[in-house]
Amino acid sequence: MAGTRSVRRVPGLNTAGLAFGLLAAAGAPGLAEANSIRVTPAAALDGSRFGLELKLDDPASREPTDAYVAIGPEKGVRDEASLEVGLTLDPGGLVAAGRRKPGALSFMRLADTGGPGRPGLVVFLEQTPVKGWFIGAWSWDDATGRFVLAGRAPLRFETARGVAVAAIRPRVEVEWAAASELGGRGYLRILSVAANGERALLLENTDLNNATQRVGYVELGVRAADHAPGVSGRLFLDNFEINRTSPPLP
Repeated sequence: MAGTRSVRRVPGLNTAGLAFGLLAAAGAPGLAEANSIRVTPAAALDGSRFGLELKLDDPASREPTDAYVAIGPEKGVRDEASLEVGLTLDPGGLVAAGRRKPGALSFMRLADTGGPGRPGLVVFLEQTPVKGWFIGAWSWDDATGRFVLAGRAPLRFETARGVAVAAIRPRVEVEWAAASELGGRGYLRILSVAANGERALLLENTDLNNATQRVGYVELGVRAADHAPGVSGRLFLDNFEINRTSPPLP
């Protein structure tokens, strides 16, 4: 990877402490609701004690609700021009309703300092009937005032004895930065991290028109407005880490 960077970790973002505190404060709904999120030992991935279990009901059949946690100023995320977010995920419990149609789920948002609900970047998973899993992102474009597709790439599971197994969950890292000046360009990189720590570039976009954007919240989970019909099941999220990157990569 080109460029030089230093990394400063945002403190206090362990799964158990983060999720228990945020969900307790928010009074999160139970799993009987149309969409819901909770902390549970069953969602723990890669040796941790707890993880987040996101349960999705198909919005075509039930009225959806928001189900997410937001990490923001209370954890030190303030007016960030560049961030690196890493997490382990297990999408094996998600189901696309139609066999011939892909199912998409937006599960991470970088939202501005105006408050949760105003994202500049939305990261999604997509399950296709034939080609498997993809990961990608939509980026808010300053010039048009609309979301544009920043990139999309296959998300592959590691293999054991030549056979893909869901037990070996992928870890992904999202690197994002706003352009340093108007007319400049920001960047997005999404990488996969193997069990041995080796990082591989999944997608890269160095042409984002996002100079006015700053991040005050990282949201994990689902917003009803972004939940495309046709996806249901469970997504497990764990081992969150948020780092500031300074200076941003070019």
